[in-house]
Amino acid sequence: MAGSGPAPSMNPKRSNPRVGVQVLPANCKKPIPRWPLIEDLRLSVEKARYIAAIAELEFLAEDEELAPARRARLDQKIAAERGKLAVVEEKLSRQKGLELGLWRKLWRAPQAEAWHNLGWSRDVATYARLSVLAEMGDLDALKEARMWSDRLGLTPKAMRALLWVVADDEVGGRREEKAAAQAEPAAPQRRLSAVDPTA
Repeated sequence: MAGSGPAPSMNPKRSNPRVGVQVLPANCKKPIPRWPLIEDLRLSVEKARYIAAIAELEFLAEDEELAPARRARLDQKIAAERGKLAVVEEKLSRQKGLELGLWRKLWRAPQAEAWHNLGWSRDVATYARLSVLAEMGDLDALKEARMWSDRLGLTPKAMRALLWVVADDEVGGRREEKAAAQAEPAAPQRRLSAVDPTA
């Protein structure tokens, strides 16, 4: 019957792998590209708005003819805007740190070998940004990050669709086997002695 039987193997060790399969190393050793994206635009605009508001309020507060009550209100507004600015700056700082941490981790994954060849640094950066925004509570970013993870081959299903397979890490495998063998307790050895059946 047509279409029955086992699916074609994508094992790189087989003598006849599927045409077009790309074998990726267990860990990408190529240099990590520079982060290509600007700061989060939404937060950057918010930051600029608070900076402008503070500058305007400080300009108004410099008027020597202001009544004390009016000056006090302006000082309160300036303090409130500075507090909001500090929150936005902290968000930007945390987001940047998380993005760069994920960025470095992604470029050590097996898929990074293909990304280098395809020139997908902006795509990987977009995924990193969306993942971090999702981690910070943005549900729309979570949906987008899931779609990007498929595009970048970060799930087993996506890797099959892209015809990417990870080569066996033979050195790492031998290292793990050796460590497991050393961790097993030695089986007690028994001495055999001859027994005289006539005794």
